[in-house]
Amino acid sequence: MKTSARILGTAMMTGLIATAVVAQTSEDKNAPESFLFVQHADTATFAGTTLTLEGADQNVIMFTDRPHRASFTIPMVELVKRWGEGDDSFAADPPNAALVGETEDGKPVSLIVEITDPVLSDGAISYQYSAIKGDEQSSIENPYVVIDGSTWTLWAQGFANDMVGAGATGSSQISTAVTIDTDGAEVTGN
Repeated sequence: MKTSARILGTAMMTGLIATAVVAQTSEDKNAPESFLFVQHADTATFAGTTLTLEGADQNVIMFTDRPHRASFTIPMVELVKRWGEGDDSFAADPPNAALVGETEDGKPVSLIVEITDPVLSDGAISYQYSAIKGDEQSSIENPYVVIDGSTWTLWAQGFANDMVGAGATGSSQISTAVTIDTDGAEVTGN
């Protein structure tokens, strides 16, 4: 009798936990997506309040935070072009960014900064920055820059419609991985 009660109790508890997980997942998926951006360059240099990514990749990886599953590779010019679009834009609320890489002598380094005012020039992108955490550096080799989340849901939908022709009508419908070349032409997708 005790074994049957344990089995029944375990089954009921498992059912309750599964129901709670399913309910939480459904609620999370209805929340607007938050997007993160990743940039890579050969070198990051710091001069006064200017951070410059030299030898910057021409594309930026854009992906959603969990539980959503969407990712894009977008031209860097698109990120700069749309920096100030919308009420919740990066111009209105400057993002934080994590810079990770290594010093010239190969030691790992990471900084957290707030970035504003992106400017493109030959193979480089510059931002105005203010340090939040980490030791000041004169340069960082092989840097990756992760720009924190943005709930640019309408921006992302507009981007998907403009660049990919996805026809997304709701934020949870952007669920395809797409690579776009620097001319804005789709080159891969699934």
